[in-house]
Amino acid sequence: MHESTNDMRKKIYTLATILLLCPLFAQAASPLQEKIETILKDPSLRGASIAICAQDADGNTLAEVNSNRLMVPSSNLKLITTGVALHHFGKNYSFSTTLACDSSVRDSVLRGNLYILGGADPTLGSSDAIALSEEELFEKWRRALKASGIKAIEGKVIGDGSYIDGMKESPLWQYDDLGTYYGSGVSGLQWHENYISLKVSPGERVGDSLRVEFIGPKTPWIRYRMECETGERGSGDQVYLYTNDSHHEAALTGTFALGKPTKNLKVSNKFPERTCAYLFSEYLKSRGFKNGGYDATDKLGGRERPDQLRDVFHSNSPALKDIVKSCNTESNNVYAETFLRVLGKEVCSSACYDSCYVALERELEGLGLMCRDSSGRKVDGLIVDGSGLARQNLISPLFFCQFLRAMMASPCFRDYLSTIPQPGLQGTVKPCLRLLPSAERRRVRMKSGSMTGIRCYSGYILPKPTANPGPTLVFSILINNCTADQYQLRNVTDAIIGALL
Repeated sequence: MHESTNDMRKKIYTLATILLLCPLFAQAASPLQEKIETILKDPSLRGASIAICAQDADGNTLAEVNSNRLMVPSSNLKLITTGVALHHFGKNYSFSTTLACDSSVRDSVLRGNLYILGGADPTLGSSDAIALSEEELFEKWRRALKASGIKAIEGKVIGDGSYIDGMKESPLWQYDDLGTYYGSGVSGLQWHENYISLKVSPGERVGDSLRVEFIGPKTPWIRYRMECETGERGSGDQVYLYTNDSHHEAALTGTFALGKPTKNLKVSNKFPERTCAYLFSEYLKSRGFKNGGYDATDKLGGRERPDQLRDVFHSNSPALKDIVKSCNTESNNVYAETFLRVLGKEVCSSACYDSCYVALERELEGLGLMCRDSSGRKVDGLIVDGSGLARQNLISPLFFCQFLRAMMASPCFRDYLSTIPQPGLQGTVKPCLRLLPSAERRRVRMKSGSMTGIRCYSGYILPKPTANPGPTLVFSILINNCTADQYQLRNVTDAIIGALL
């Protein structure tokens, strides 16, 4: 018996309705998704741009909000820089510094100059716990010279930073960042993380000159102009150092509020090569080791490096794994920029930033992460430095998750994971997740990123230490254009990460 036309139409209508509704049922929000969306209704996020992605190790998305949106990642970018560095160089890689001479040694006297040839070691002269102290390092070098038969230097001690070519700083960094310690650039011969420490105190009255004490390291060739003064009470800290590497002059400008306590101010040192050479020359003199002073092979009257030099001694940095851990824990910009610049040098034979971008893309593609489509257009965002200081960096939380999952397949993953700090315990994430039980916090490894209006966290959530541990998760929370204070914003991000646990 044939169905009537009306019956057939009813069945077709019912089937069409089911087909239309099926995607809606399939896309119903999970409890985790609903919880995160509820958290994001917090009034402190009003007007902010938010992008979130959480995945399991197989790439299944557990929750997402605008996961493809390109965002400014700030220091979350260091997760990529440090991961690529460990993947490419290996955990035991070290930076080398070489002592070399340009003349012969007669009667225990070097008749020419001693060169300190930098290999971009970012820990030279650093106060970082992983580095040798200045005294230990210079004594090691002095003994090496003595062991090679050199007890005096007729010429000069010369610092050479030519291993890193191109600009010291990224051309895309903001001008007011360039005089700060976190805006210090990279040289082939680095010293004290390329910054100088000062102490700044206000005067007794508004308009008085500030009291400034130089802590070090010493840079006697730089003339400092004091253009700073005491500001109105409550006006805050507006003191900046303006300097460049085209002349030996710097200006400390701005105001420091009346009544503010003394501040330790760290400012950029544009001449780490000269600083290292000067300090080693002075150290040798203090130990009765005569020499003709110091110089550098920089563009400010420095001498040319000879084509032929004889190596005297090689000094190595701590292992890369240890430097990376310090970088991720304390969010050290000079360390991160060094990793990128040396990657460019090793892969493309140049440490100029344009070569570094090419080298980084090659490494990411080697990890299975495509950075460009068939027409050559960037598809996963834009990376323009190694530290995340440039606001032109644009990365999606989805790409962060893809990168973190790709690193899980790298031979260096266990070492990489050990360099990412635990919230509540270490470095820049110490204030985070403090209300969670310590057992839950121990499962989280994450990197923070913050600038004015920006707060970001990305990392791993490890399986539970139970009979049914579950998978390792990766996550990325990127918040831009937010005016809330850090405390309010941290409550929100803590709640999101807590929901993932």
